[in-house]
Amino acid sequence: SPVQLPDLPTAADGDDVRIQLQRSDPHAGPPPGMAAAFHVTPRFATLAYAGLGTLTVRNGCELAVTPLPDADEAQLPTALTGAALAVLLYQRGLLVLQASAMAIDGVAAVFLAGGGSGKSTLAAKLHQRGHTLVAEDITAIELRAGPPAVIPAAPLLRLDGATSLRLGIEARADPSQGAATRKGVRLVEHGFARAQAPLGVIYHLQIGGDNNIAHVPLQTGLAAVLYHSYPACLLQPGGIEHLQRCSRLVGAVPVCELIRRDDLCELPELVQMIE
Repeated sequence: SPVQLPDLPTAADGDDVRIQLQRSDPHAGPPPGMAAAFHVTPRFATLAYAGLGTLTVRNGCELAVTPLPDADEAQLPTALTGAALAVLLYQRGLLVLQASAMAIDGVAAVFLAGGGSGKSTLAAKLHQRGHTLVAEDITAIELRAGPPAVIPAAPLLRLDGATSLRLGIEARADPSQGAATRKGVRLVEHGFARAQAPLGVIYHLQIGGDNNIAHVPLQTGLAAVLYHSYPACLLQPGGIEHLQRCSRLVGAVPVCELIRRDDLCELPELVQMIE
């Protein structure tokens, strides 16, 4: 990659994704007045962002960046390792979820949630309790060779400043985040999965009045998985194969609704319920 990606560890055995930085183009980016625009297919995708430009993803192995002339290049690392990476994994035939994953006694629990719903905070608290981080924010699931398994991602946690302070976690500032939503990046050096973890349960994380865990019907679980899957969470159709992957996952792994109070003081109780 010609774009520095400081949050990713260096690969010891070469690379299988090439990133190209192309000449700036004033016509890159979404249509005027739009913050972002996406077009995703199993082989070709474009992700256009205002103030940045257009990312092109091909065949699950190529990423091209066409920046705007006045692009804020500080946003590039997060854009490349965020939705672009998720789409690339989708193109490889994996089921990719907007979720965090923790291994508890060797079995992965996946926490589905949108941005700002607390999945990273919950993952950080579980990690403090000695459980193993598997993936944070983007979770890729392998379904093609046996029971569902979660593929380990980069060993990183992203937390806002207030949460890091409350949990006693030191984090390096992420310059791509605005001052109002500044998040820090913490490299997880210990307690990180190095191999696939079998998937045991999926939690749909929601804010509510009481901490509670309850199984949901298959149809409700399928709707939650679809809603928080790529490319559906980018408002793009995934196709019949994507629907089949989601259905196969829900048929193989129980889905639970995890309701939590919106208070960091409740995390110890919630973690004990999950354990």
